[in-house]
Amino acid sequence: MDDNFLEFLANLLPPIWSRKPLTTQEKINENIKKLRNVPWFQSLFASYMDIFTTNCYVRINLQNVENLLKSERKQKMFEEDLVHTLQKIRMSQQRKRKQ
Repeated sequence: MDDNFLEFLANLLPPIWSRKPLTTQEKINENIKKLRNVPWFQSLFASYMDIFTTNCYVRINLQNVENLLKSERKQKMFEEDLVHTLQKIRMSQQRKRKQ
């Protein structure tokens, strides 16, 4: 067989045979439920519930919660990034409403 054809096939296989399952909305919802047991997340979720339920960018960032919950340092960094992102999204929404 042509080497280019074999290389083409090899590039197709990893996504199909990947050990890591695809992220689904159900998985993200499950992760949000896990995070709602964490005190710092509870207040964020209450304040930004609309964004957590509708914004794809924020939801995708909630894919890998298991490792996050194992480390306070990772949680703190994630919390800071998340707060910054949520504030930017909220400001953007408010600007759009004013226009």
